Amino acid sequence: MNIELLNKLPYRIDTPSFKSNKLESMDNIDNAYEKYSAQDLGMYTSVIKNSDMSGIISGKLDKIEKENNIKIIYACEAGSKAWGSDSKNSDYDVRYIYVSPRYVYKNLPKKEHITNELNETFDINGFDLSQIVKLLKNDEYNPHELLNSSIKYKETDFSRKLNSIVEESYDVDNMKKHYTNAAKSTYMTKIKNKEYVDPKSYLLTLRFLLSTDYIDKENKTPPLNFQNLFKGEFEKEQVYTIAEKLLENKRKGNKSDTIKSIPEMNDYIENKIYEQQENQKLYKPREKNFLNVETFFNNTINSKEFDDINKIVLTPIEKDRMNAFPKDVDYKKEILLYLGYPMDNHLALRSIVGPQEFGYVINKFDNNPDAYSAGEVTIENSDKTVLTNVMNKKYRANMHIHTVYSDGKMSVKELLDNSAKYANNIANYFENNNIKDFEPFTIAITDHNTTEGAKEAVKIIYDNPEKYKNLRVVLGIELSASEVDNSNKNRQVHILAQSINPFDDEMNAKLNKRIDEKHPFYGSLGSIKDTISILESQPDCFVGYAHPLAHLSPALPNEEKKDIVMDLLKRFYESSCGHRQYVENYYQSYNDDFGNDEDSLKVIKDFSDEFNFPSVGGMDTHGNSIYKY
Repeated sequence: MNIELLNKLPYRIDTPSFKSNKLESMDNIDNAYEKYSAQDLGMYTSVIKNSDMSGIISGKLDKIEKENNIKIIYACEAGSKAWGSDSKNSDYDVRYIYVSPRYVYKNLPKKEHITNELNETFDINGFDLSQIVKLLKNDEYNPHELLNSSIKYKETDFSRKLNSIVEESYDVDNMKKHYTNAAKSTYMTKIKNKEYVDPKSYLLTLRFLLSTDYIDKENKTPPLNFQNLFKGEFEKEQVYTIAEKLLENKRKGNKSDTIKSIPEMNDYIENKIYEQQENQKLYKPREKNFLNVETFFNNTINSKEFDDINKIVLTPIEKDRMNAFPKDVDYKKEILLYLGYPMDNHLALRSIVGPQEFGYVINKFDNNPDAYSAGEVTIENSDKTVLTNVMNKKYRANMHIHTVYSDGKMSVKELLDNSAKYANNIANYFENNNIKDFEPFTIAITDHNTTEGAKEAVKIIYDNPEKYKNLRVVLGIELSASEVDNSNKNRQVHILAQSINPFDDEMNAKLNKRIDEKHPFYGSLGSIKDTISILESQPDCFVGYAHPLAHLSPALPNEEKKDIVMDLLKRFYESSCGHRQYVENYYQSYNDDFGNDEDSLKVIKDFSDEFNFPSVGGMDTHGNSIYKY
């Protein structure tokens, strides 16, 4: 090995003080890191050094268990820290294996992966035990590396048993192929024909190649730590000194550092990949037997140690409502039947509001506009606003919300999580004040002409019913209709359908047949009556006339506006098709198109009273907040 070449190996340092500079010797690099580490990384590195990071991570894992209703059986470091090649600002790559409630494993899709945190300090991800079993069956090396990490944050009898099974079950020849292929992939994409290379790519490629050699020699899972892999035959190789120096400077440097490509190292890697691939041509696949893996899986998920995550303990309100609304139990069972999930698990849909409960809630909040309003008030002489009804816990329902499945900004998961936080706030407030009779916070997912958002909500809630126990969720849809009014103009009318079964084949077939592909959200599905007929297979769902003034110009004279809206409301009333009806009297006036004048609003309210329709409200939320439009 040419030591002169090594000592002149140019680095490019991408710290704030050395952006794109090239330092011409290793000595200069060492001095640079010592001189600037405190200035550039200062607080970050000192926080890591002075903290009991193991304790912090354990606390995060405890919180993850509670928030996701899972049990973590193993946790470790999986990145450069476990390999012994971490830089000064390397993050913590925490990986864990978890067990879900038993009912999750009886259905598809399973909750196989959770991403909890991803930032400059932490990259925390978890894998369901079912996913680990799947990887083992595919002879993937990920479980082996996780279970053999040099830094473990949590071990259990389950993980130790799993590790012993892993060692017995994998195909040695296939494992070597995996490592060689991983080395080739990293080399071809990260090193070959590159002028500057991330040192991590060199070290990672070497680790894969040396792991293959280690398996050849020891016939067992290779260690993750570089130092342990470097010992032995590799010390005789010409490039050993380069590898040691790379590792040493990688530890001193930062994640963003790059070095000039090293021809000797490239030649070694290419020759080694060729040599290993030639040897592997002689491998013959072995007969696989995963009975011990599957037995371990079944024994683990059925262990009494995990009974607590399988219990769904109903709150007093939920117990009362289950007795008061027996038809809603059948409604939830029907949804589970469509999904192919066990109907006995209907308590997992504890948060879903069926037609009986929906009728109860809207009658409870009838003539109570504060229940449907966040109470946004602008502070005098200021551009700041205060949500008074939110602060006073009066805001209790948003029956009109859109997600990314139509023209909303929130994903279904974001919507549910944001709503659950407010619902928990309400529940805690009433519990702390010893008020037992209260209405939980209720939301309705009502995407335009699609049930996809409601479908996803069911699966998310089913996977983690405990997380959403204080929230009530209505599965709905907003249907676009059009009607020629008494002024002979074609008016757009939106119909809300609440407490539907979003998986109903008959309804979805009619819906898909009528959707205008050019305008899927707003294209008309037909007249009011024809549109409501889409719901024929769901006679128990509610239908509501959404924002009655939304599509009437504010410029229309009040009398004309009142005549038009009264005419359309009567057509809605006559087009019930047997469904129970309501009118959305309380809704957010978010633009001039709504034409909300007091006279017209009174007409709508009088109409609701005359026909005994509940006055319901919704924000018609399209943004990122459950409190606003």
